Amino acid sequence: MAKLGFDDGALVLVLLLFFLLLLVLVTALTIIARRLTVPYPIVMVLGGLVLSAIPGLPEFELPPDLVFLLFLPPLLFSAAFFTSPRDLATFAQHGYALADLRAFDLFPMTAHVECVAQLVRA
Repeated sequence: MAKLGFDDGALVLVLLLFFLLLLVLVTALTIIARRLTVPYPIVMVLGGLVLSAIPGLPEFELPPDLVFLLFLPPLLFSAAFFTSPRDLATFAQHGYALADLRAFDLFPMTAHVECVAQLVRA
C-alpha cells in the first residue's frame, strides 16, 4: 500500500473517512430527493455523475459479473416481492394487457419462482 503514500494505519483511516463521507452524501441526496419529490434513484445517479466529475478521485470499475451476481438478484427480489397480481389488475384497469409471462428460478434452494411480465397497451 506504499504506492498510495500512506502507511497501513493511515490508509485504514483515510478509507474509513471516505466511506463515512459517502454515507453522508447518500443521506443528503435522499433528503434532497424527498424534498424535490423526485424518485431517489434519479437523484443518486445525478449525484454519482457529479461525483465522477471531481478531478483527482480514483477511478473505480465494477466487473459486470460481480454486479449480476451480488447486486442484481437482491434488486429483482425486492421488486418482485412488492409486485402482486393485484398490481396487474390495476394495470389492466388502466388499459394494459399481459403480453408475456416468464418464470425463472433465481434462488434454486427455495420453493419460490420469480416471474417477469411484459405489459402492452391494449
